[in-house]
Amino acid sequence: MDDTKINQLYTTYKSKIYNIALSYVKDPYLSEDISHEVLIKCYYNRDKFNGESSINTWVRTIVKNHCIDYLRGNHSKRISLYENRELEYLLNENITPEDLVFFQYEREILIEQVNTLPKIYEEVITLFYFNGYTLKEIRALLKVNISTIKTRLHRAKQILSKNYRIEELRR
Repeated sequence: MDDTKINQLYTTYKSKIYNIALSYVKDPYLSEDISHEVLIKCYYNRDKFNGESSINTWVRTIVKNHCIDYLRGNHSKRISLYENRELEYLLNENITPEDLVFFQYEREILIEQVNTLPKIYEEVITLFYFNGYTLKEIRALLKVNISTIKTRLHRAKQILSKNYRIEELRR
């Protein structure tokens, strides 16, 4: 690929890459970052494009794989609860400073507990509860049956419940 095709790739696929990334990560700012990373990845790996498939297929595959790698990778170690839910809770209730401290403490414990789960459970809990994915979206992302996802969610909740009870006893 020469520089002209690289510029054409950027102008043609920038919004497509963004939309694909958005469908995976559900965050417009993060999707923009991923889009830039993928475009850079395409540029540096342009010599690997051998023409066996269309450029469109090649770019879509890179975006999909990059998003899956992101979701399976360090993303799960940086879990944050839905900020809107937190704000809604804080605005709708008569919250005292003590309640706020307790709320933040409980959230930190939950995040720590989720991060200690085995990877297969942490992954589905994060996608379902923290990122708001549906079971069908998780099935498409992880390429596992819905019944497997439900089982992993159930087992993860059992582990979290057990660990949470142990944590309660320590306090």
